[in-house]
Amino acid sequence: MLQVGDIYECPLSFSQEQERLFMKLTGDENPVHWDQSIAEEEGYEKPILHGMLVASIIGKVIGMDFPGVGTVNIERCFKFIRPLYAGEEYALRLKVVEIETSNHCGVLKFSLKNINNKICLTGLTRVRNTKQFLIA
Repeated sequence: MLQVGDIYECPLSFSQEQERLFMKLTGDENPVHWDQSIAEEEGYEKPILHGMLVASIIGKVIGMDFPGVGTVNIERCFKFIRPLYAGEEYALRLKVVEIETSNHCGVLKFSLKNINNKICLTGLTRVRNTKQFLIA
C-alpha cells in the first residue's frame, strides 16, 4: 500500500522506431518529428518526440510499475519545458503527493530529466488503484 511521500524512479528512453510507430498509429506526421531541416527551422537541434508518445510511456510506468497493475488515470496534466529526442536517456521520478482513500485515488507528481539533470517535463496525475489506495 502506497503512502504520501513514496517515490519511484526509473530510466526512460525513446527509440526512433517508437516514434515512427506512434506517427503511423496516430496519423500525426508533422515533419518537426522526423525531418531534420524542419526541426531546425523550428528551433530544435533535431526532430523532437511527440509529447503524447512520452505521455504514453509514462502511463505505461504508472500502469505497470508505480502504483502498478490495475491503475487507471483519472486526470493528467503536463508541462513540456524542454524538447525530448529519440535515442537519449531520461530519468523519470514519480512521487505520491496526496491519497484519497474514500475513492481509491492518489495524486502523483512527476518529472522527467535529461542526462544533464535538466527538467524536460513536469506534471500531475490523479490515478485510481484499489490495491494501493485503500478505503479507510
